[in-house]
Amino acid sequence: MTGSSTGQNLFQAILKASGLSFRGGYKRYNAKKWKWVGTSDVVASGRLNYEVFTADFRDKLDIPYTFVVAVDLMAGLICPVEELNEETSERINAWLQRSGSEYPGPVVAASSEPKKAERSYSLWLGEVDVPAHPKMPNPGVPRLLLGSSDEDPLTRINKLNAGQIEGSGFAVHHPIRPRLDLLENLPRTVRGQPSYSKFRYVKARKAKVRDYLKEKGFVVDLSNGNVVYTVYVINLSDDVGPRTNPHRWVYVGQTQKTPEERFEEHRRGYKASRWVKNHGLHLNYELFSRAVPQVRFRQDALAIESQLATDLEGRGFNVKGGH
Repeated sequence: MTGSSTGQNLFQAILKASGLSFRGGYKRYNAKKWKWVGTSDVVASGRLNYEVFTADFRDKLDIPYTFVVAVDLMAGLICPVEELNEETSERINAWLQRSGSEYPGPVVAASSEPKKAERSYSLWLGEVDVPAHPKMPNPGVPRLLLGSSDEDPLTRINKLNAGQIEGSGFAVHHPIRPRLDLLENLPRTVRGQPSYSKFRYVKARKAKVRDYLKEKGFVVDLSNGNVVYTVYVINLSDDVGPRTNPHRWVYVGQTQKTPEERFEEHRRGYKASRWVKNHGLHLNYELFSRAVPQVRFRQDALAIESQLATDLEGRGFNVKGGH
């Protein structure tokens, strides 16, 4: 089923398609641009399927985009498709494509008149090789750098590799291979628009892309690889509690500061482990300084921290921390 013409606001379009009256909070709902696309094949509630409505808008850069909402008639809810859970959103987008709708998503305006240059922000994604180390977790998993810039993504990556901008230190020694193909193949609800007019918008989108990639098993960093993480070990006093293993109590943690700085923070009570604050004695360099690699990805540091805690327990130590 495909539906009505434009020239009506969203509430009028819903009333015309369903006979039901709705209200909602988005100002865009009042624009007289809405049309009913049809009844999707995705179940909403009460055995009724979502009704889908669309309207075409332009952002501040005059780039057109299509705003899509799914309406649950039984529950009386209007929800932008991108705010639904990932599975439902993807199923509705797939239905839209099968239905022949010209949606989805933002496209480049076909205007022949150049617009006044305004700053816009885009995401970039690249892959790097990390130094080999026997204790590196999951060495076959791609290590990705994800960033944002007001430049073309490839231009930004090339400048980082050439050491031409601040924050190039890691990329100069470990060149970034563009992975815009991976970024472009993410679900539209994850990758978002090609560009954003405000930095806070692209920052929020970057966090969403990072979380999605991590859920899919990738290792992702947002700091251009310039943060160094160290896993450390601190000796604890025996008043922690009775020993269950023969060797002493130790605490295992990870930090992007030096182990010495982090130990002092624990002792001062700043973001501290109560075990170190109350029972910490000194750093045990013998257990970490040579055997444990420094890494550039926090996910790797957390994995090494957990692995080291397990290893030390296996060697007879009593361990706190290690997450």
